[in-house]
Amino acid sequence: MRDKRLIILIFIPFVFGYLTNLVFLVPGVGTLTYSLMPFVLLIYWFWVGIQFSKSSIKNVYALIYGNILCVLSLLLYYWQFILLGEEKRSMILASISQMYVSPLSPITARFGIMFEKLPNVLSQTSITAMHTIGTILLVITFLAGFIFEKIKHSRLEKVEVDLLKIMEEK
Repeated sequence: MRDKRLIILIFIPFVFGYLTNLVFLVPGVGTLTYSLMPFVLLIYWFWVGIQFSKSSIKNVYALIYGNILCVLSLLLYYWQFILLGEEKRSMILASISQMYVSPLSPITARFGIMFEKLPNVLSQTSITAMHTIGTILLVITFLAGFIFEKIKHSRLEKVEVDLLKIMEEK
């Protein structure tokens, strides 16, 4: 039952992305949300990595399941914006493909513009770089949370074993 809850957790970044885009134009609130959302999403995604680490799912599968929507979002983005022309693009799929990493824009934009030849210009190149960097950042954050919990858990087990040895000696 607990593992089914994990499915819901991996959809939440879409909600973060939707909320970020929804309130972006609201004076005051939009700027604050836009500035804070990358950190909220990264902290949340680290925590999700911890939750997957605690699950009964095998490690490799937990890492795949935890990041599958993130990677699929990137692949959907490539399909909609790189492989298809504007006339064939689905606006719904194009929007959905960007929601997962859009809260990270304040961070990824700084790196995306490095791919531009002209300063202060955003083209498809920089936006694609932003999306790719955002996906990589989320995967690394998830992995960090996952590994953090595994290390913490293994240390706790070692302490428990040491305590049992001490108690047996007495």
